[in-house]
Amino acid sequence: MVIDFHAHYARQENFLPRLIEALPKVGIDRICLCSAGEEFGHVSNAEVCAAFEQFPEKIIGLARVRLGTDSPDVVDEFVRQGFKGIEIINPLAPYDDPAYFPLASPHSLRANPRWRF
Repeated sequence: MVIDFHAHYARQENFLPRLIEALPKVGIDRICLCSAGEEFGHVSNAEVCAAFEQFPEKIIGLARVRLGTDSPDVVDEFVRQGFKGIEIINPLAPYDDPAYFPLASPHSLRANPRWRF
């Protein structure tokens, strides 16, 4: 099985049907889909969720978490929604800022068996 681990869901006409159609043509079985954020012309986390609900056999959802803005509780909500991982980009401080540790520590992939494909 070939999994593309990182693809952004751009706000473009017919993006999702074109993506699903292209996957087998390029030898990809499943794809991890996320958003870089609406400020970059991408869809919302809710639209990524709708995509993996529509195509569960093809799309693995990654939720965008905004370091410095989102609370640790948002990760639990993403788990409840069915996301399998998170994407973190454009933090307000360096990625290793201790202020971000509470968000990451209880939700690591190793510590949380709910985060499996």
